Amino acid sequence: SVEFWNENEDTDRALTPFGMDEESDWVLYAPYSTYDQSLIHNPVSFGIAKMIGALYPESKIVVVFQNTDGGKVTSSDLEGVYIFMEKIERNRMGMDFKKMDNTGTTGGWWINVDRLSSIPVGQPSTTLQPNFHAAGPNGILEILDDQNGDSSPQSEDDISAFYHSFLNFASPSGFEIQSAQRSQIQTDVRAMDSAIWANNYKDHIDPESWARHYAVNNFARNQDSIVLSTHLYRESSSAKIKMGPVWDFDRAYTWRGSATSSPLDNSNRDWHQQITQEVDFLQTLQDVWQEARRTSATNSDLQTLVDDSATGLRSDQITASGLSFS
Repeated sequence: SVEFWNENEDTDRALTPFGMDEESDWVLYAPYSTYDQSLIHNPVSFGIAKMIGALYPESKIVVVFQNTDGGKVTSSDLEGVYIFMEKIERNRMGMDFKKMDNTGTTGGWWINVDRLSSIPVGQPSTTLQPNFHAAGPNGILEILDDQNGDSSPQSEDDISAFYHSFLNFASPSGFEIQSAQRSQIQTDVRAMDSAIWANNYKDHIDPESWARHYAVNNFARNQDSIVLSTHLYRESSSAKIKMGPVWDFDRAYTWRGSATSSPLDNSNRDWHQQITQEVDFLQTLQDVWQEARRTSATNSDLQTLVDDSATGLRSDQITASGLSFS
């Protein structure tokens, strides 16, 4: 995380780096070279999301120098290739909604499917990390709220069913959430969960939002899709639940083998194991994908996106990122 401060270091300072929208909070991401050997999985995937109409963070490929000795910045200070990008927050990247009031009756909410939320700085390691699950296919809620995270396989079918994934409160934050807010969010999500398994998803989710989000992850063959780094939000009590923005594509593309080996990649995960069986949802997914491929995401568009992302990267920058250059 990167946060810009004023000169006195006591107040956030909103800036417009690389012409992006004015904000103070950002992410400076080092590509994980073990999986992302091109170093550009994330910006390319964000570009594809833009082509398809999914929510995504603005990003810029940069080269980082770290001056650790206080002298002049030289080539020996080169750290490698990084991605400077937006941080997922309320009212950024199109995820726009008013803050939920303390009674949980007005405003919207946002949760993520992920590992447990990080404990805020300054709080003890024993601090409760609020989380919950939904009942899943059998309709029986078997995992209690606020479970500690572990890495053991999960025998229950509760959602998220992945072994170290939880439903975490992002807005309102789980560390500040009021009981009425929490109750409303869990009621909404569990009602959606029940409806999905009863083949009644249209009353609860925005299918096009879910289809666009899935199309990006499916095309990229993203290993973590749906059960990690996945975000859902509801703009108001009368709105349907949407999915996005997309996030985290290090373990994707050819790292996972042939691009054609699975036409519906990871479609057996969480709620997608049901909605990808629904003819109407598959039609929405097909319509979204085919329209993009005809217009904004043609072969030429995709090739240009990759070429533009790689343009300017030099051998010394790539080597500094831990990869050999050829």
